[in-house]
Amino acid sequence: MPIIQLGENVLVTGANGYLAIWTVQRFLDRGYSVHGTVRSESKGTYLKKYFKSFGDHFEIVIVSDFTKVCAFHESLVDVSGVLHVAAPLPSAQIVDPDGDIKQIVYTSTVGAIMREESKPTVLSEKDWSDDAVKAVEDQGKDASATIKYFASTRFINSRSRVFASRSQVSLY
Repeated sequence: MPIIQLGENVLVTGANGYLAIWTVQRFLDRGYSVHGTVRSESKGTYLKKYFKSFGDHFEIVIVSDFTKVCAFHESLVDVSGVLHVAAPLPSAQIVDPDGDIKQIVYTSTVGAIMREESKPTVLSEKDWSDDAVKAVEDQGKDASATIKYFASTRFINSRSRVFASRSQVSLY
């Protein structure tokens, strides 16, 4: 049995992205209500038209700058699950949400584990790259956007794991 029951609300960040739009579709098709975050009204308007047939089961939440502290705070009210599909450039300060969240699904990028190796290496969810984090620490604002993105995904992933462990929330 799923942890999040049919009809409960889920939050999908970056709902207009390629992976997220398919995720939203699957949840709506299965009877869940979805709150989808986007950065602008125009992106929200497009999604409202796209998911019009689901009526009030799909709601847009505009988070224009999700690098701000508590940017997602209001969007976490009355949701049972979070699918964090968006990632900021650069890293955001993460604040643990309040509420009754039961499950978090976090998507990442190969950049969160990518590192230089001298020989072919198999990497898993236990492997993390601190190279990008160190590069951002060393270079600051001069680090490339890609390196900042990799560092932010590494940071958010580790914070998600800490939150899930402390809060006894399932993390996938």
